[in-house]
Amino acid sequence: MVAILSYSMVGAMHAGRGLAKVGGGLIRGFAAAGRAIRNRRVAASLAGLDDHMLADIGLTRSDLRDAYSEPLWHDPTDVLAARAAERRAARPYDDMPKLPWLACETAACR
Repeated sequence: MVAILSYSMVGAMHAGRGLAKVGGGLIRGFAAAGRAIRNRRVAASLAGLDDHMLADIGLTRSDLRDAYSEPLWHDPTDVLAARAAERRAARPYDDMPKLPWLACETAACR
């Protein structure tokens, strides 16, 4: 009788761990979906920027369209961050703006 009780308690503990894993997975899934929806709302404010402002942060209107064409539960900021990083990495170093205190080529600096 003692063996049966201990076996059923061990089984109950394993079942409880399994339920905890499933419950934890559901909670993480809902949290990720909530984050994606919140980020979708925040990223929607980018649509209000003009094309020059978007270019300043390395994005285009088509990037916004691509990000919002993802399913609702996907985070659009992942697409936007990847696009901006791609453009930043592809930009040649000579194309970057020169800061006057780093590279001064006038006679006044010499």
